[in-house]
Amino acid sequence: MAVCKLKEIYQVDSVYGAFYSGGDIEWTNDGTQFLCLCNGKIKVFDVNNGKVLAFCNQDSVKEDEEEDSILTFCLSTDNTTVVSAHKSGLFKSWKWKDESPTPKIWKSIHKGPVARVALNHNGTVLVSGGSDSSVRVWDLSHNACVRNLTGLQGVVSVLKILEKKSSTVVFAAGDDTVIRGWDLQSGNVVLQFPGHFSKVTDIVFDDNHKYMVSCGRDKVVILWDLRKGRQILTLPAYESLEGMVLLPTAPHMANMPPQEPNSLLVA
Repeated sequence: MAVCKLKEIYQVDSVYGAFYSGGDIEWTNDGTQFLCLCNGKIKVFDVNNGKVLAFCNQDSVKEDEEEDSILTFCLSTDNTTVVSAHKSGLFKSWKWKDESPTPKIWKSIHKGPVARVALNHNGTVLVSGGSDSSVRVWDLSHNACVRNLTGLQGVVSVLKILEKKSSTVVFAAGDDTVIRGWDLQSGNVVLQFPGHFSKVTDIVFDDNHKYMVSCGRDKVVILWDLRKGRQILTLPAYESLEGMVLLPTAPHMANMPPQEPNSLLVA
C-alpha cells in the first residue's frame, strides 16, 4: 500500500482579515466592489477576488488621527465622491478614485454626533442628520451649510435624497418614527408618513418615484404612495429589519413565480 507523504511546512498564500464591523454598506454601480465600515475605518471589498483594499491610504494615517474614527459615510450615485462623518465633529469629502486623494475637511456644526449622511447623484449637495433633531443641507462647492431642516425629533435613523424631474425631496426619520419629506429648495415639510411604532431603519423608492417602502424594528414593511402621501399596505416581517434593497423589475430567480405588472420586490 502506497504511503502518501504530506508537507509539514506551508507558505501563506493569502490572508483574509476582518473587513466589516457594522453599519451601512455602499455598493459601486458595477457591483464589483462595496464600501463598509470596520472599526472606524472605511474598507473597500473587491467581490471578484475577495481582497480588502484600504480606503484612500487610511492605513498610513498618523497616531493622533487614529482616534478620529468614522461614524458614518455615504457614496455619491456616480461613485466619484465619498463623504465621511467623524467622531471629532468633522466632515471629510474624498474623490476616492484619484491616485492620492486629499480630503476637504470642515466642521459639521451639529450639536453632538452625526448619525446619517447622504449625497445627491453628482456629489454636489450633502445632507446630514444628527442627534440634535436637525437635518442640515450643505453646498459642497463651498462646504457651507445652506439650510437647516427642522420638525424631526431625536436622533436621525434614516436619511435619503429623492431626486425627481420637478423637485428634490429629503426624507428622514427620528425617534418619533415619523418619516418626513422636505422640499430641498424651500426647506418646508411637504410629506409626512406616520405608521411605524419603533425605529425606522431604511427606506427605498421605486424607479418611477411613485412609491416608497420602509422598514424598521417594529417588524413590519410598509408600502407608501408618494403622490397621495398615504399608507397603502403593511406587511408583517416577524423580525426586526435593519435594511432593504429594491430588486430589479424583472429578476430571474429560481423557484419564484413571474413578477406581476406594477409590483415591487424588496429583500
